[in-house]
Amino acid sequence: MQPFSSKRVEGVGNSTVALLVRHRPGQAYITPNKPVVHVGNGVTLTCSANPPGWPVPQYRWFRDMDGDIGNTQKILAQGPQYSIPKAHLGSEGKYHCHAVNELGIGKIATIILEVHQPPQFLAKLQQHMTRRVGDVDYAVTCSAKGKPTPQIRWIKDGTEILPTRKMFDIRTTPTDAGGGVVAVQSILRFRGKARPNGNQLLPNDRGLYTCLYENDVNSANSSMHLRIEHEPIVIHQYNKVAYDLRESAEVVCRVQAYPKPEFQWQYGNNPSPLTMSSDGHYEISTRMENNDVYTSILRIAHLQHSDYGEYICRAVNPLDSIRAPIRLQPKGSPEKPTNLKILEVGHNYAVLNWTPGFNGGFMSTKYLVSYRRVATPREQTLSDCSGNGYIPSYQISSSSSNSNHEWIEFNCFKENPCKLAPLDQHQSYMFKVYALNSKGTSGYSNEILATTKVSKIPPPLHVSYDPNSHVLGINVAATCLSLIAVVESLVTRDATVPMWEIVETLTLLPSGSETTFKEAIINHVSRPAHYTTATTSGRSLGVGGGSHLGEDRTMALAETAGPGPVVRVKLCLRSNHEHCGAYANAEIGKSYMPHKSSMTTSALVAIIIASLSFVVFLGLLYAFCHCRRKHAAKKESSSVGGGVGGGNANATANPGSTGAKEYDLDLDASRRPSLSQDPQQSQQQPPPPPPYYPTGTLDSKDIGNGNGGMELTLTALHDPDEQLNMQQQQHHSNHGQYQQPKAILGIYGGVAGSGGNNSGGQHPHSNGYGYHVTSAIGVDSDSYQVLPSVANSAAGSHGHGSGHGHGLGAGE
Repeated sequence: MQPFSSKRVEGVGNSTVALLVRHRPGQAYITPNKPVVHVGNGVTLTCSANPPGWPVPQYRWFRDMDGDIGNTQKILAQGPQYSIPKAHLGSEGKYHCHAVNELGIGKIATIILEVHQPPQFLAKLQQHMTRRVGDVDYAVTCSAKGKPTPQIRWIKDGTEILPTRKMFDIRTTPTDAGGGVVAVQSILRFRGKARPNGNQLLPNDRGLYTCLYENDVNSANSSMHLRIEHEPIVIHQYNKVAYDLRESAEVVCRVQAYPKPEFQWQYGNNPSPLTMSSDGHYEISTRMENNDVYTSILRIAHLQHSDYGEYICRAVNPLDSIRAPIRLQPKGSPEKPTNLKILEVGHNYAVLNWTPGFNGGFMSTKYLVSYRRVATPREQTLSDCSGNGYIPSYQISSSSSNSNHEWIEFNCFKENPCKLAPLDQHQSYMFKVYALNSKGTSGYSNEILATTKVSKIPPPLHVSYDPNSHVLGINVAATCLSLIAVVESLVTRDATVPMWEIVETLTLLPSGSETTFKEAIINHVSRPAHYTTATTSGRSLGVGGGSHLGEDRTMALAETAGPGPVVRVKLCLRSNHEHCGAYANAEIGKSYMPHKSSMTTSALVAIIIASLSFVVFLGLLYAFCHCRRKHAAKKESSSVGGGVGGGNANATANPGSTGAKEYDLDLDASRRPSLSQDPQQSQQQPPPPPPYYPTGTLDSKDIGNGNGGMELTLTALHDPDEQLNMQQQQHHSNHGQYQQPKAILGIYGGVAGSGGNNSGGQHPHSNGYGYHVTSAIGVDSDSYQVLPSVANSAAGSHGHGSGHGHGLGAGE
C-alpha cells in the first residue's frame, strides 16, 4: 500500500487458532508401576491417560482384591493421585484407575502394591544368664517374623558362629504366618564333637551371644551375656620375666575366673605368703579386666641378686584353686618363635604370623624372616631368580649357606603378622623366622612353604618363522616364571571363525635378568607356502682400484600368489598349561633375530660407569695441566720479557717488570726462528719466545744416540743468573759468536752428531716452529726436550749446528 505523497508502508500480521477435538481418554497409566512400601510408611500413586481426552477427564480409583471390576464396584477415590499415609499389611493388593469424560471411559490400569515388614521378635534372648562349667545340653532360642522371610545369624563376641567349628548346633524352622509373612525360629545348642562328652559347657563359652534377623527392609537383634562359673585358669603367656640388677621388677599373674578369685604370692619353697613390706621392697596390686579376667602384679623395688628365683602365684575361688610358678631371671637372649603359618599370599607378597617366644626381658625385641626361592616338583629354579635382585632397605642381607638359593632376611621389626614384599609372581618360597635383641638371637622357627600367585604372563617380545628352513624364533622378556611356548598354526582361513591347531609345545629356560632367545624347527605348520630363494651379490670398489667382495644376501620369494602360513605363539605356565598370556603373531620370512647377548646387564652397567669415571678423570687432568702451564707461561714470560725489553743485561734484574709480555707458541711463520739463517739476518729477527711448558728438571738423563751423552736442565728458566747468561749468549750469537749454553741448546739449538736420529726412547711431536718437542721415557712428566725438525736439522748441520756441537760437548 502506498498512499499519495507518502512512503510505501508494508505490514505483516498473524494469528493462532487452537483446534480442540473432542474425544474420550485413552489408556490409563499408574506410577510407580511396581510400588513397594514398608509397614508404617506412606505411599502415593499417580494416574494419567494417553491421550488424555477432551474435555479434561476425571480419574477414578478402585481396589479389587478378587479380580475384575464390576459395574457396582465401589469407587475408592477420585483424582489423579491416591495416597496411603501409613501402610500396613492389609494395604497390600491390586489398585486400578481409569480416566472418564462425557465422551466415554478410557482403558483401565492396574498395579500391585506390596507391603513389606521388617523383622519383629516373637521371642528374645535373656539379657543375662549364668551357668556352671560342665552343665550339659544347654540351648538358647530366638524367634521373629517378617516379610520377606528374614535370615538369621548367631554371633558370639562379634564373630559369627559357624557349625563347622564343631562347638555348636543351629536349628532354624520357618513358619507361614499369613499374608506373605514368615515366622522364623532358631535354636542354638551348645553341643559338638569338640566338647567333652559332646554336650558339656566349657569356660570359653562365656561371652556375649546375639541372634540377628535380617531381610530387605531392616534388621533386628537380641543379645545375652552368658557367664560360666569355673575355677581360675592361667592366661598369661609366659612363665618367666627378666630384669637386671637394681631395676624395679614386675611379676605379672593373669587368670580368668568366675566368681572373683583371691591372690597370694610365695617365694621359692617358703610357704609363707609375701606381704607388702614397710621398706617398699614388695608391693602387690590386683585389678579386674573385661571377660572375667583378673591380674595380680608383684613389684620388687631395687632388684638384688637374692631376688632372682621362682615365685608362686596362687589364685583361689569357691570352685577351685591354682598355683602358677613364674621365674624371675636376668635379661638375656630371646626364645625362638613357634607355630609359623601363612595368613595370605598375593602375586608379590606373603603375610606371615607366628607365636612369639619369650623376649628375654627386652620390649624392643624384633623379628626377622629368612626366605629363599625353592623349586617346585614340576619346575626348575633359575639361578638369577634366587632372590639376589632388588633388596629394599628393610631387607637386611643374604647368607651364603646355599650358593644356589641364598637366604634373604626381611626385618619385620615388631610387626606380627608381617607382610613380606616384593616377591616374584608364581614362585615358591621357604620361610622361617627368628628373634633378635641386644643380648643375642634365638633359634629359627619351623619352616613353611608358600607359592605366590600369578599376576600376568607376558606375551613373547618377538616371533619369526622362516617357511624355507622351518625355523621358529622366539624372544622372551626377562622373567622368573617357568614357561612353555605353545605354537599354533592357522588351519582354515575362509571360515567365519578361524580355526587354529597346536603344532608344537616348546620348553623355555628364561632368565630373570635379561631377554632370552629360543629357536626351534617346526615341521608341521599347516598349508605352508612354497618359497624359493634368490641370491644377490654386491661388490664395492676399494681404494686404489682394489675391490672388496660384497656380502651375499638371501631373499625369500613366494612362487605362488596364494597366502603363506600364519603362525602365532603364546606363553603358558609349565605347571598349568591353561594359564597363558596373550598371543604374538609371527613375522613370516627369514629370521635375522640375534641370539642372546653374551654381555649381561650388570656388565654393561659396569662398563658405562667405568667409562664415565675415566672421562671425568681426563677432564680433571686436562684442567690441572692447563692451569699449571698457564701459570708457568705467565711467570717465565714476565721474567724473560723484562730482559729482552731493556736491551741489556741489567734489565734482567726486574723479572716482574710491567714490560713483560706473554708469548703464545702459535706465532706467525715469519717470526719463527731458523737455525739456518745468516747471523747478520738474525740480528733483525726478534728473539725466540719463551718455551711453553711447565718448569722442571731433567737430571742426568742420557738422551744421546750412543756416541755421547748430554745432560739437559731447565732450571735456567727460573734462576736469574742463568737467565742473564741466556741473554748474553743470545747477544753473542747475534754478532757471529754462536755459542749457547746447554740449556739454550737443549731448548732452541740442534744437537751435534745426532744426525737427526730419534734414539734414546724419545717420542717427538712438532710444535709449529720447526722443532720437535720430545719427552724422554722415565723422565718426569714436567721435563721436556726440544729438537729441531727434519728440515731445520739438516740446515743447521751446514750452518751453526755442526759448529757448536763441539762446544756443547766440551761444556759437558
